[in-house]
Amino acid sequence: MGCRVFVQHEKNVTTSQAEVHDAADDVFIILEGSATLILGGKLDSPNQTQPGEWRAAAIAGGREFRVAKGDVVVVPRGTPHRRITPGQDVTLMVIKSFAATPR
Repeated sequence: MGCRVFVQHEKNVTTSQAEVHDAADDVFIILEGSATLILGGKLDSPNQTQPGEWRAAAIAGGREFRVAKGDVVVVPRGTPHRRITPGQDVTLMVIKSFAATPR
């Protein structure tokens, strides 16, 4: 299994794309500020950007959640998700866990 960890800061982002990872789980740990997450539903007119990675401008039928400092969100592989921060500031740690590849 592979793993990537990074810290990201976003301010007033309204144009982020929705995404689905076929072989990676995401964990978001909110370190400061707040954001809106849209989870579930289906990508609206998805495009495959690379094998197993899908992007779209929107999610149809997803649920919105407001997250803030101290929240931890696990997004299992295959789950549509989008993060936006209209009028908000957020700093988060992202942990990506990749499926094992056969040798």
